[in-house]
Amino acid sequence: LIWPFSLAEAETNTLNLWLQLPPQAGPAHTEALIQVGIAPDWTDYANQLLTLSLIAAPTLAQVADQLVPLKNQNKYYKKALKKVQKAQAYLDEGKADNALKQKIRVTH
Repeated sequence: LIWPFSLAEAETNTLNLWLQLPPQAGPAHTEALIQVGIAPDWTDYANQLLTLSLIAAPTLAQVADQLVPLKNQNKYYKKALKKVQKAQAYLDEGKADNALKQKIRVTH
């Protein structure tokens, strides 16, 4: 990711971004190299390292188990449970593409 911008003296700026994390538990490492200057004459300024300790993502069955006691609280929990169960059924049939479409529908 390259994010060029100009800063006045004592000015700050922030970049928010999303990272696709791996599905398995364990450490995830990312590194940022900060360079200063005017293109193409960049000078390395700092290296920032970030390590996240990830927990394993829940399975569809685990998500469904969490939704079952909530399904009667409102229609959104009930709809989410239905979509998660449908996605699991598609996975059981080897139809991962269809399962992913259900997952996307649950999040919208």
